[in-house]
Amino acid sequence: MRIRHKKNECIGCALCEQEAPEYFTMDEEGMATLLDFVQQGVFQQGQGLEVDRAKLTRATEGCPVNIIHVD
Repeated sequence: MRIRHKKNECIGCALCEQEAPEYFTMDEEGMATLLDFVQQGVFQQGQGLEVDRAKLTRATEGCPVNIIHVD
């Protein structure tokens, strides 16, 4: 499954890292970044495993600025 994250709109709440630490980390500026990503326009894009869908869904639904998309 594809994960897209719009880092430039991150507010640094760290919920994504708490819910899915295999996919997200906080950078030196306190903003979330997707691990193992390719930059595609404004999105960081990576791949997620189907077994991790529940945690990625929690990160997506919990993001207060709606910048994480999983499809």
